[in-house]
Amino acid sequence: MHQDIKHTLIWMICATLVTGLAIWQAQVALTQDRRAREVALPPPVKTRHAERPTTRSAAGDPISNYQTRQEKGLTDREIRWILDDFKTAGLDLGIRTATREDYLAQRQAQDRWYRDALVEGWSLNDAQAAQVTLKLAQLSNLAKADFIEALNAGPRPFQQNGQWFNLTGTEPIYQLVDFKRRIAVKDSPSLPWSLCKLPADDFSNLENPSSAPFGQSRFLLPRAKPLEGAQVDTVSETEETRNDLLAQIHDLHPAQLKLLLLVSPDMTQDLEKLLEISNP
Repeated sequence: MHQDIKHTLIWMICATLVTGLAIWQAQVALTQDRRAREVALPPPVKTRHAERPTTRSAAGDPISNYQTRQEKGLTDREIRWILDDFKTAGLDLGIRTATREDYLAQRQAQDRWYRDALVEGWSLNDAQAAQVTLKLAQLSNLAKADFIEALNAGPRPFQQNGQWFNLTGTEPIYQLVDFKRRIAVKDSPSLPWSLCKLPADDFSNLENPSSAPFGQSRFLLPRAKPLEGAQVDTVSETEETRNDLLAQIHDLHPAQLKLLLLVSPDMTQDLEKLLEISNP
């Protein structure tokens, strides 16, 4: 009898020690996991973010911050960085032969790019940035539902000579990933002042000045300068005007170039060619 009690006590002590060790290991693992999440991970290898410091939004008046940064302009190197990041995100692909998953991923990449450009251009704080992220996600979910519904309502696949073909109209795709359409309407929910609370200003009477890329991209940012100015919205094919385009890009705030590429993805190739010419 005493031997049984002794064995029982020994077993209880061992069980207690094992349980205590397990709890301690779990606490250590949770602590390590929390610390790992708090450490900023290095940027993806495919981007060039590792070559330059991450842009941080300055505290204070967004208009003053915007003006100060715009006066510095952009170097050829900074322009190349932005172009490279834009292409790495797959935002230059446009409308092409792709799956619905590809287009949905492209929409998410657009939202991330747009959000980051607004944070940089408007000097958004963490709370404002969170509002933008949340509302863009909500808009994306609605757009995704409309996109899938439109595709499902389209023509059914058909077979010819033993091969299956899928006919899909491009309109649902444009509705999903054509950024220009998202900002073309005065009361669009995708406009910055609809996504978060911005400094007191009257945005109700604002009209998008034109459908041209420079005007549209500038419209989305603090009005440090008049919307109409030296920037040209149409570019001819003359060599002089093409050089003027690169000169204008040098005078932009980084956020405007990022938004300009969203509005006009085809400009990516033009700028790359101009940079090659100016830096052979």
